[in-house]
Amino acid sequence: MSNTTQSPQTFETKMQNISEYLKERVLDPAEQEKKNILAEAREESSRILEEARKEAGKIVAEAREHAEREKNSLHSALRIASKQAIDTLKLALEKSVLKQLVAEPVSGVISSEEVVKSFIAEVIKTTAGQSAEIMISDDLKNKISDYVKNEIIAKSSSKIALSAENVPSGFAVVLSDKQLMLDFTEESLIELLSGFVRSELREYLFEK
Repeated sequence: MSNTTQSPQTFETKMQNISEYLKERVLDPAEQEKKNILAEAREESSRILEEARKEAGKIVAEAREHAEREKNSLHSALRIASKQAIDTLKLALEKSVLKQLVAEPVSGVISSEEVVKSFIAEVIKTTAGQSAEIMISDDLKNKISDYVKNEIIAKSSSKIALSAENVPSGFAVVLSDKQLMLDFTEESLIELLSGFVRSELREYLFEK
């Protein structure tokens, strides 16, 4: 009868086995997990960076588009402001020239007693027997009202009276039957004569 004797493991052997076990079951899986985590982190980082680049590019593009719109809007506003300024200057120049060409001469003529007398007489001739009233400005009423009554109204074939009402300047003839007023005030004459010369004046001033 023989006895089989199994030699006990040495301390070194046990430590080796434990080390291999820990390495295989703990350290290696942990190392692999670390690698997986790092790989995923790198991938996520790359994805975030790419999205950030795209977002930054989008923001830059939108900023450029906004800046371009602002620039175009500013240029458009400047063009409009420039045109308005030029138009304002043109109107001021036109008004100044018309004042010298039309307004001042008309003002001088319409304040002349003799001119207004003959003017009223000529206008009354066109009434041809109609009922009418003559309205005269306060400035002229005291000066020519007697003449209008005695020389124009008295000798006219029309039914004409001197109105108690007045006009700001010059005179007006109101045709009662036609409910029409023939306006020869200073303002109306200036506007009428300005209409005749305005087109040619603008061409002379601005188109040559």
